[in-house]
Amino acid sequence: MNRILDSYLRHSLKCDIAISIVIVGVLHFWAGRLPLSSFERGSVISSLAGTAVSLAGFILAALTIIVTFRANVASKGIMESMSGMEIIFNGPAYRDIVGVFKGAIIGLVICTLVLYLGMIFGANLPLRWISLLSVVGLIEIILSITRCLYILFRVVEIDFKK
Repeated sequence: MNRILDSYLRHSLKCDIAISIVIVGVLHFWAGRLPLSSFERGSVISSLAGTAVSLAGFILAALTIIVTFRANVASKGIMESMSGMEIIFNGPAYRDIVGVFKGAIIGLVICTLVLYLGMIFGANLPLRWISLLSVVGLIEIILSITRCLYILFRVVEIDFKK
């Protein structure tokens, strides 16, 4: 299980795209059986785009805090580290942590751009495509925030164990 999770965290953008394609593909082929609500096309996409860009800002702030904290403990070597946080930020896991946060920010910014493009050109698209675009945005938001929270909780858990 750890191997799968590690692989997912290292290749999160590719995995997110694959997961989105599978889910959207299933929804698209089962769309005849699923009821599509006649929601206001722009409101859902606008809400998702706003959520994505807000979460990207939150994750960017968290990444800034991590980098700042790293700069403060970088003067110590890994053998001189006293807390779990110092060990994490002086060890090889630091690059992976930053990579997860950067991937989430990139994914959410791309998601925001795609959703805004969907809003702009949404009047010319069928309701099914707008619905599927909303699902893709929601999937990216859920996966990105889940990854980042997982990493943050693991870091805090390691710090409490020390």
